[in-house]
Amino acid sequence: MEPKSTGLLSGLTAVSDLSLDLVFELFESSQKKLSPVSSSKIPVGALCFFENSSRTKLSFEQAGRELGVDWIDFQPERSSLQKGESWRESLQLLKIYGAQFLVTRHAETGFADWAREWTELPVFNAGDGAHEHPTQAFGDALCLFLKSPKTKFQIAFYGDVDRSRVARSSTQLFKLLGHQVSVVRDGTQATENFSKAFQLDLIDRTQIKKIDVVYALRTQKERGGKSYLGPLEFSDLGEKTLVMHAGPVMEGEDLGYSLCDFSSARSLVHQQVKSCFDMRRALLHCFLLGAKA
Repeated sequence: MEPKSTGLLSGLTAVSDLSLDLVFELFESSQKKLSPVSSSKIPVGALCFFENSSRTKLSFEQAGRELGVDWIDFQPERSSLQKGESWRESLQLLKIYGAQFLVTRHAETGFADWAREWTELPVFNAGDGAHEHPTQAFGDALCLFLKSPKTKFQIAFYGDVDRSRVARSSTQLFKLLGHQVSVVRDGTQATENFSKAFQLDLIDRTQIKKIDVVYALRTQKERGGKSYLGPLEFSDLGEKTLVMHAGPVMEGEDLGYSLCDFSSARSLVHQQVKSCFDMRRALLHCFLLGAKA
């Protein structure tokens, strides 16, 4: 069964852009061998990463390459932005040069929506400030689905939730899928406010032992974040607790060194990387089907 491609004609800027039915269809599609969508014209996308990235940028790039996408790699640090050109003008140039859709990452909240407005092109949001990172959320959700399709996991976020776009997007999707989500208390008002905003339970660090999955977050130092809990340690975990982290992992800061063996059966970190790649490929395939129609 092919995904309902009309659900992605505008790209994906927030978790709320997709219906639950389409999420499950994309889960199914992500596990298939997806071939380039047949078209008389090679699809052209633009990678517009105003913030550094390894996993997200490379996975979009490779996923698109497998599907026959010809990428324009816009590099802000080497562009006329350094001479004073506006973000808007830079993106509009990409449209003139043939870009049919954009993948954007930027420090400003709402940038993906601005990019869509400025260019009238579909946009895939690869992270906008501390707001959203929807494709990471879909990859995280796929990772847990593949681990146990019928399980409703107890998941606790650990660390700098207030500044984490990963936590914002994944929380929304986890709850939509029926998982029970909580936040580990760190003594700050910001974390309490986050838990209230998303209607999540606050738990003490000692309660992690009863949790199925603990999702450690990178401290967002570039956004003024601080670590109030210190690294998650092996001693924090219960006998069956699994560990997630979106990467990059700051070893000894986000996770204690005892949890940095990502080949361990307790770690889902590398499985998340694979699931995010598979999900981005499925999302692009779904979009390209719709664009062709």
